[in-house]
This record gives sequence, C-alpha cells and structure tokens, in this order.
Amino acid sequence: GIAMGMAVNIKVVPLMFWPAVFLWLPSWRRRFEYFGAAVVVVVLASTPLIFQEPALLARKVLGYPSSYGLWGLSRILTASPAFEPLSNFFESEGRLFLVATLLGLSAWMNRGPRRTPLFHQIGVLAFAFLTVTPGFGVQYLAWLVPWIACLAAGVGAWAATAWTLSSGAFLFLVYTYWCQGVTMEQSDPNWLGANFWSRGLPWSYANANTMCAWWGRIVPVEIACWVSVVAVLVAHVRAVARAKA
Repeated sequence: GIAMGMAVNIKVVPLMFWPAVFLWLPSWRRRFEYFGAAVVVVVLASTPLIFQEPALLARKVLGYPSSYGLWGLSRILTASPAFEPLSNFFESEGRLFLVATLLGLSAWMNRGPRRTPLFHQIGVLAFAFLTVTPGFGVQYLAWLVPWIACLAAGVGAWAATAWTLSSGAFLFLVYTYWCQGVTMEQSDPNWLGANFWSRGLPWSYANANTMCAWWGRIVPVEIACWVSVVAVLVAHVRAVARAKA
C-alpha cells in the first residue's frame, strides 16, 4: 500500500490498477490496510496543498488532458470527416469508455474460483489502457515494458516480438523527427528519404513543442504499433480465459 501511494504521488496512472487490486485482496481487512496505507501516503506527500487547494489539485491531477487524435481509436476517428460526430463524442466521453473497460476486465479476472494472478491482471490492464485510451503521449509506451518482458511466454513470442519491433521503430522515428530542429511547416516526416535523416541525426535534442505531433509517413508505423498492442491484449485475454476455464 505504501509503494502504491508513492506511485500515485508521482503519476496517477496506477489508479487504473486499484479496482483489480481491491478485488484480488482476499478480505475487507486486507483491503482496508492496503488502501488505507496508500491514501495516507498520498495525503502526507501532497501536504499542504491538498488542504489549501483540494479542488485545484484534483482538477490539475485528475483532469489532465492527454493529446487526442494521435493514437489508436482517436487516430482512426480523426482520419475522415465522416467520423467527426463519433470522434467528438469519443474525445469528450472516451474516458468513461476507458474506465468501463478497465472495471469490466478487473471484475472478470477476479470472478470465480480461479482468479487471475495479480501480476498478470496488471499486465492486461496496462495493455487495455493503451488499446482504448482517447489520449496519448509516446512516453506511455514505457508502461508496457515490464509486462511484455515478463509475460512474453504467456502471450506468445510472436506478440512480444511484434510489439518490441514496432514500438522501437515508432519511437526511433518520432524522436528523430523531433530532432530536426525546424518548425512543423519546414519539417520532413518522410523517413524513407535522406532529408529526414540528415536533419534528425545525429540526435541533439528533441523539441516536441516546436515540431508538434508527428504526421505523414510516421503515422503508419504508429498504427502498426497500436495494432501490436491490441494483439498482445487479445493474446493476454485468451490466456486468462483458458486459465479460468
């Protein structure tokens, strides 16, 4: 509980694991001890701001908006004007869909006499998050590394290899693009051409604020990365279903 509380103080992402942990713990006493310790650590580490400006703190931390339209479902929905109504809905209500997905998976994995091991549950939830999240930042991909490394045997080497190669290629291209040191209007996302590499390599510093989001020929690599995340999630869910059968 203490470790979980400190993790939440650094990033609110661990909150998506709380329902699974809550359902996995065997008794109400264990739940009270675990989450009581986590809440105490969060409050102590957030003092005095949590008492001075609780609404401001909640709004800035819990209401932080990630970039929309750069990944997965949001990328697909913004690809065509025909999807605009659905895209607007997903942008405004996508968090509810994400929360419902994580809660549903947590309940399913802890239902019945054969509950999924907690470590495996957290891996499933991490990949589910990156599958359906409406917001995205390239740093989010780092959250999957421990689970792909430790659970590769469970999901199959093909899925682990696909994610490792596609995510590595995607991040390499994005950061090379951001190192071109020009404005977005002057940038070149065509990684098949020499101009892309002559501007971006050798790396000096990646300025995402000047370059803005990646576009052009980097997008297919991004989509391939997202598809590999979905593939790993499907493999995880099938493995859980087999274990619970």
